[in-house]
Amino acid sequence: PGAWQLLRTGPQPRSYTVDAPVCTPISEHLATPHRGPGVFNRCPAGAGGHRIGETRRYTVRVTRTSGPAQPVAHVLRWVGNDGTFRAPSLVLLPLNKPVEITVWAQPRAGVHSAIFRVDDPWTSIVDTEILFVVVAAHPLASPTYAFTTTGSVERNSSRSYFVTVPEGASALQVDLTSMASGSQIRFIAINPYGVPVENTSSLVCYSDFSDPAVCDPRARHYADPMPGVWEIEVEARRTSPRLDNPFRLQVRAQGVAVAPATVDLPSVTIGEPTPVTWTLRNTFGPVTVSGQGGPLGSVRGDRPTIANRTIQAYRVTVPEGVTRFDVSIGNPEDPAADLDLYVRLDGREVGRAADGDSEETVSLRNPAPGEYEVLVVAYSVPNGTTRYDYRDAFFSPALGSVTVPSTTTKLGHNATAAITATVTAAATPPAGRTLVGELAVVTDGGAVVGRGTVAIGRVTPQPAG
Repeated sequence: PGAWQLLRTGPQPRSYTVDAPVCTPISEHLATPHRGPGVFNRCPAGAGGHRIGETRRYTVRVTRTSGPAQPVAHVLRWVGNDGTFRAPSLVLLPLNKPVEITVWAQPRAGVHSAIFRVDDPWTSIVDTEILFVVVAAHPLASPTYAFTTTGSVERNSSRSYFVTVPEGASALQVDLTSMASGSQIRFIAINPYGVPVENTSSLVCYSDFSDPAVCDPRARHYADPMPGVWEIEVEARRTSPRLDNPFRLQVRAQGVAVAPATVDLPSVTIGEPTPVTWTLRNTFGPVTVSGQGGPLGSVRGDRPTIANRTIQAYRVTVPEGVTRFDVSIGNPEDPAADLDLYVRLDGREVGRAADGDSEETVSLRNPAPGEYEVLVVAYSVPNGTTRYDYRDAFFSPALGSVTVPSTTTKLGHNATAAITATVTAAATPPAGRTLVGELAVVTDGGAVVGRGTVAIGRVTPQPAG
């Protein structure tokens, strides 16, 4: 009733514009880069982000664009402020002249938001509102590169924790433990864009509810995590038999440097094992790792030129018994080029990678044998033409193998170790292709935290007799 009574009076709302700082991984794409109608800061500390407990000033420009010609006093007040924000209580706004309002923020860990009301008390309505959102994330920093906490979440509720994943991490390991018997609880990882990186259906990934073989609610890892502020949301299902569901959450950034990145073997003989050694250096937090080999692969690489709005086609014959078929493009000469990748078999699309850049990869596990068609589509090439890297590879035990001893090694931060493997070729690759092998450095949690490659220049048959 109150709203209808107010509308009957015919209130004349005034117009205002607000210009405020915005910091996110994609705020450069706003109409005015890094500026918007409210404050939003989800950047890492050190890259424009807000540190936990840090006092920082945010300057907001407000312009009144209608109403009386003389300056008008406006009352400033907060709605939903948990104590993070403070500002003056009054501002004088002239017509069509921007006025800067300084707001101070000192957040605890987590996300903090509030509505900042700018109101002329002589009008019958709230004149304008400005949204403030600030995220203060826990750093995954040296030497542990880990964040650990304990807590409890009520049935049908959630709690969120924010962590800053540093550049160069090979894996983000998340573990949820110390759950009560019968608790139906899970975590969801949300990347710096604010997008969940896994299935959020209410039917999957809960402890004591869904199939852990499909999704493990207690431990998962995310390969090559985007650097920036991640949200780990812990939630209890509405059907959990417990009202309060305790847990222990640990988030770890992991990565191991492998040197040399590629070992070149000028020549190998079919059937004769060749030893290869890599040096490992743990560049992140403590891990227990082992080496993992696999079948050799047949590779073709090229650096062709493609014109804007054209398509280039490649054909790859994949034989029986292939365990993996990879196709990748990237490193364009024109850095603004947008190239897309499509893979077809018998005219049917079996894989695609098409986003806003030219770094694209399609990987097929246990692909059906046959002749595959690979299409590179030049969606946009501002320079007209660009060179780019093309690579396809299929891996098969019939080509040979990389064999690694099944020993484990504990590595602290910056600790080093060596892994020696043997490379055995079993066949000569087709003309125009070479053999490669891969070493994967795998944690006891199953995350791949480092990779090494061996490239074979020439394969010779065993001497007769």
